Amino acid sequence: MVLRRDNSISVIILLLSLLTSMSSLLALPRYALENEYTCSLCHVDPAGGGMRNEYGVSVFGQGELVSQKYKHLSASDWDGFVGQHLRIGGDARFQAFSHADTINRKLAIFPMQADIYGELLVNSQISLYIEFDLSRKTESEFWTTIYFGNENWVRVGRAIPDYGLYFEDHTIFNRGGNIRLRKLDTATEGFFTSPFLKPPGMVELGFQLNESITISGSIGNKFIAGADAGYGFNEQIDQKYKSLNFDYYLNLFDKWSSFLGLNWLSEVDLSFFSISTGLNIDKLNWLLALDFGQNWNSSGTRAFSVVNQFNWKLQQGIFITASHQFYDPELEYLSGAIERFVMGMEFFPINVLEIKFQTRFTNITPNNGRRIMPEYLIQLHSWF
Repeated sequence: MVLRRDNSISVIILLLSLLTSMSSLLALPRYALENEYTCSLCHVDPAGGGMRNEYGVSVFGQGELVSQKYKHLSASDWDGFVGQHLRIGGDARFQAFSHADTINRKLAIFPMQADIYGELLVNSQISLYIEFDLSRKTESEFWTTIYFGNENWVRVGRAIPDYGLYFEDHTIFNRGGNIRLRKLDTATEGFFTSPFLKPPGMVELGFQLNESITISGSIGNKFIAGADAGYGFNEQIDQKYKSLNFDYYLNLFDKWSSFLGLNWLSEVDLSFFSISTGLNIDKLNWLLALDFGQNWNSSGTRAFSVVNQFNWKLQQGIFITASHQFYDPELEYLSGAIERFVMGMEFFPINVLEIKFQTRFTNITPNNGRRIMPEYLIQLHSWF
């Protein structure tokens, strides 16, 4: 029997999640936090991810990321440019994933990503960008960016809008969560930012107010509640998605760095709100993301997720990571919740290779006596 929670129980669950987040081990996208700057410091996309710019390829990739022991094997003269105006790049990921039911353990080996990027710099203020998936699992993104003033921008094209804390693992619950191997008997096990979304036509306006504060907003065709086959011509203005974003990075005591991120996105009757923060102290890095979704799992309900990540730089190029993730698709009902603990290691031997190991432990409530076996993951990531 499904019982409705009263408001006091919902508040208690939220407070417990916050307390858990403060005491658990967590950390990523750690690089922006370490440098006290948004992800655009290393990436062409203002939202982060995808093609790396000159700083991401040459300065950060060579000087701060890779193992010093094997640094001499890295390609030190590659900056992504082919000629003066064309820049190219790419990402490829291959993964081995072991999971088990109560009896048999299974192993899947598959390519996760095969993306090619291209950017044409028309002049110092205008660029054209395209992102193409060679595996054809996802649709291409492309846009034109016009820069003005002090690193402000207008972006017009077809792209997934900036929303929430962008962890690189799309199975984390504040992103797409579990898509194929679901553990709950509910419509969702994560929020909407899955890599399999169709990017909508959109217009984005962003302002870099100073070195610490960035605000942006966008409007575009609906893409969560079903994409319009007519490229938005059949949509009313109130059916378009709208989003607002705020990022504030700051330095504490000249030794620590922190940030605050606020994100809101609405589409038709769906509404999402995200709060994120983090702290970097020397070799330790912590991130927290709280996400809320109105009418996401079902009409009249609120979904909630909390993600903690911790990262410890054992030495340059070697990171120990841990995370705690929680997702409740319906705060108002006792219909089930899922919790995941992840431990892992990341190794960057050279500036075009990442090797990742993870062990995942999952619990569901109510579990009805069901035991979920640990999952193991090995991933190879290469880029240029």
